[in-house]
Amino acid sequence: MNGIHHTLGSFPGLRFVDAMRMALDMPELGSVKHVQLCPQNFGPVDEVLDELVAMSPETAYRLHANVRVVGHGRAFDCSTEGVEHDAYFRRLGDISRQLGADVYTLHAGERKDRPVSDLVGRVERIEDLMGVSVGVEGHYPDKGNKWWISSWNEYAWLLDSGLKYALDLSHLHIVATRERCVHQNLVRELLSSDRCVEVHLSGNDGHSDAHVRLSDCPVFWWQELLTSKNPAAIQFYEGNEVRGPEAASRMRDRMLHKKPLVII
Repeated sequence: MNGIHHTLGSFPGLRFVDAMRMALDMPELGSVKHVQLCPQNFGPVDEVLDELVAMSPETAYRLHANVRVVGHGRAFDCSTEGVEHDAYFRRLGDISRQLGADVYTLHAGERKDRPVSDLVGRVERIEDLMGVSVGVEGHYPDKGNKWWISSWNEYAWLLDSGLKYALDLSHLHIVATRERCVHQNLVRELLSSDRCVEVHLSGNDGHSDAHVRLSDCPVFWWQELLTSKNPAAIQFYEGNEVRGPEAASRMRDRMLHKKPLVII
């Protein structure tokens, strides 16, 4: 995939080093010029940093979301806080500097009856703790309006917020499916902004974040909009490459029987 890079989350459940071996053996799916280290992989990432760097010295690794590290068993995001939260993000900052990574991205997290504007202070706090740039990744609708940044209105807020962000286009497909429309110009602006630091690519049926392989997917509405992408934003491929054939077939069937969306 031209201009697309591997994330080790494409090989969920595998140890980081085993996932990296698979990524190195699958150049047709993405480049290893940049590789994202994710929570879907087994074990603490800080135990294998030297091994990962030795496997591919030219790779620019970066951390994503609540990646596992020694001594921290909980999941953290922009909505969490407290002593353990602070210690976790300080540790991620140490690891990022060891890897030479100047960007980290994480999920917005749970709303918990707080306004979306609270995200600005939360991201600034994490940047202070880590000492690197932090980009927030939005969500999609869920029961009880659980997540910050989960509607077209909140993605428009994100565009105007001044925050850096990772734009997961499969999440936007769920937003579009739930709201029955695509805000095409908004998506173009989100992609083209210099505050868009990452773009995440995978497929789903519009209802769950299934991380379907793009090779199993129809053409999505967002694919033609990628020409608008900020050239500095790194594209990461997040399709699940270890999903079995029967499950993949069920995913394909669900995606092929969807009503068309209204393009605005």
